Amino acid sequence: MSIPKKLLNYLQAKKIKYELLQHKTVYTAFDLAQTLRLKPREVVKSLVVRLNDKEPVLVMLTADKNLDKKKFLNVVNAWLTHKKAPPAAVLLREKLRGKARTLAFAKEKWMREKVLGKPGATPPFAGLLKMPLFIDKQALTLKKLLLNSGDYETSLILNVAEFKKHEPFIEGRFGMVRK
Repeated sequence: MSIPKKLLNYLQAKKIKYELLQHKTVYTAFDLAQTLRLKPREVVKSLVVRLNDKEPVLVMLTADKNLDKKKFLNVVNAWLTHKKAPPAAVLLREKLRGKARTLAFAKEKWMREKVLGKPGATPPFAGLLKMPLFIDKQALTLKKLLLNSGDYETSLILNVAEFKKHEPFIEGRFGMVRK
């Protein structure tokens, strides 16, 4: 088990209740669902994408969905331009010089250097990673979240209410059926 100590310290400092789940090595949320004999919609994946080729944000959606880039950009821009936009949105809007025009998945080399955990196993904690977190509404309908822990052999289980209480996030609909 090689979960980053920084993640464990973060969870303890925030008093977030969690369980650790050991499993065989998996590299995708879809594979995790198959390994644990769960439906893919019961497992959550986290992605790191870069807006306008510079600003990273976290995205969380269920394993049975792919990211619909057009819908996601619409959700991001609606958040950025909302009348009562929070300080994080104002800051991101300034960094993007207006709105998000393009979206690209973060490169593996960049992930190894800048993001906690192993590439493809990024833990979706906005406060820890200092990135805005966008969650597809379908993921919030679950009772428990099966999340990446930064490691390929261990996952975190958190109650959705517990996660919502401790983590800042923006919700929207940007998942599309996985092909």
